[in-house]
Amino acid sequence: MRRASGSTKRSRPAARAISFLALCLTLAACPGGGSGKPGRGNGPKPVAGGELVVAYPYEPTTLNPFVSGGDAPPTLDLVRPLMPALYRLGPKGARTPWLLAGEPAASDIGGTPFSVRLHLRDDAVWSDGQPITASDLRFTWQAVMGSPGIAIRDGYDRLSDVAVESPKVARLVFKAPFARWRDLFSAGLGVLPSHALLRTDISKALTRSWPVSGGPYVLRAWTPGLEMVFERNPNAWGSKPLLDRIRVQFVADPVTAAQLYREGQVDIVAPYAAGDWKRRVTVARSGSQVTSDRGATWVGLFLNVRSGALADVRVRRALALAMDRPAIVEGLVRDEGEFLDAPSGGDPARTTPSFSRYGYVPGTADRLLGAAGWKSSGKTEKRTKAGHKLTFTVASVENWVSPVRRT
Repeated sequence: MRRASGSTKRSRPAARAISFLALCLTLAACPGGGSGKPGRGNGPKPVAGGELVVAYPYEPTTLNPFVSGGDAPPTLDLVRPLMPALYRLGPKGARTPWLLAGEPAASDIGGTPFSVRLHLRDDAVWSDGQPITASDLRFTWQAVMGSPGIAIRDGYDRLSDVAVESPKVARLVFKAPFARWRDLFSAGLGVLPSHALLRTDISKALTRSWPVSGGPYVLRAWTPGLEMVFERNPNAWGSKPLLDRIRVQFVADPVTAAQLYREGQVDIVAPYAAGDWKRRVTVARSGSQVTSDRGATWVGLFLNVRSGALADVRVRRALALAMDRPAIVEGLVRDEGEFLDAPSGGDPARTTPSFSRYGYVPGTADRLLGAAGWKSSGKTEKRTKAGHKLTFTVASVENWVSPVRRT
């Protein structure tokens, strides 16, 4: 299941051309107006300059995506315009090379040990003009794995080495074949600047600021409780940002956000956890448009298959068959989301829609649990096996939601 992120915008003379990351500040400028399909010549031509004001529901607790709390959406959303990544996520989760000069060739992937050779863009530089190099990838891996305060090492712990073959060529060497290698140095866990953070404890850095940016914008100011101000990176590479400035204002209350939008105090409102949000915002101002990024924000379950009840594949299948995903989407997000059969469902050549085979079939789930030895007494729905109750502990990565236990 996933919730689609999106934004609602209006046009104003100083900022007709927007460069907003569909909720996380878009990396490529796209014109507003017309049918809302940028790049097809059906809207006004992009106009450089101006400022865009965004109402955003959450303020990040840190700008470091590798520490506790940094894996929450506010951090991952708001570091994307600062942190270069091998890939960026597009509609339906499709990946597009960004820091990479291109998709690795088949000859660059595989071997023993399994490795992937990466060619970085020649024009990629940090905001201070220093090149973004293979040494930055190696530094990022070593910093993430070497600091005791780091909480997020997923994927990076599969690497045995990041070999620097030339300033713009790196080879990722893995302990074992790793299908998700494209998730590394991407998706909010990108590349750190080695020249600016050398001899720095990464777990204690990047809390309130970034020394240099490798994205389209630099963080100019952060006023706690009020706003963050991003300005155009003078050394931006790739698709050049059109806007001079993006002002992200923290507005926790959806009613207030809608009112500010209606009054013209903000140009864009991000998705809010409010019922019928899309309709409420689009009727606030005539001519409003809604854009959606159905790949960057999604919600799912990752199962620990190495221990406990979930080590039994029958229990995992029963759990999948016992979830009415369409009903969950309908109840929680309605037309602002859809259920997803694979985390990167937009690229069928690289992903398998592994969840598509599991509909809502509680009877089959019941039989699978019974076959796995988990029996119910008939007086209660709780199941036991060898005196142990069947329970699952669910932890949320969002730092405003407490971990819960479900039986």
